[in-house]
Amino acid sequence: MNDSAIVAAVARMPVDFKEQGTLSAVELIRRSGVVENPQALSSAAVRSCLVEEPALVDAWEAWSQDKRTSTGWYFAPDGSRYVVGFYPSQEESTFNDPFEACSAFILHEVQELMGYAR
Repeated sequence: MNDSAIVAAVARMPVDFKEQGTLSAVELIRRSGVVENPQALSSAAVRSCLVEEPALVDAWEAWSQDKRTSTGWYFAPDGSRYVVGFYPSQEESTFNDPFEACSAFILHEVQELMGYAR
């Protein structure tokens, strides 16, 4: 799988998760090809993919809101800004650009999920 296909597969994870209904997030990570080729996933590549398909930002925001965990990364709007953070450590970064914020969240989320996919 080439780098752009890996980035696209990762960026579409929340959509595929809802459409498939039977695949776990870990299985989607495995199928994306990112486990075998993690260097394909860069902030710039993910941001570019999100700019091409802006509805994915909303899908990732919904993904973040739908998580039912006691610890983990989150992505949320905060007025005109966007916050990416880790709960419960209160580690947070704020962004003015929703695509940059979402790509940061995706990279954190994928890194965490890859730990389970190996």
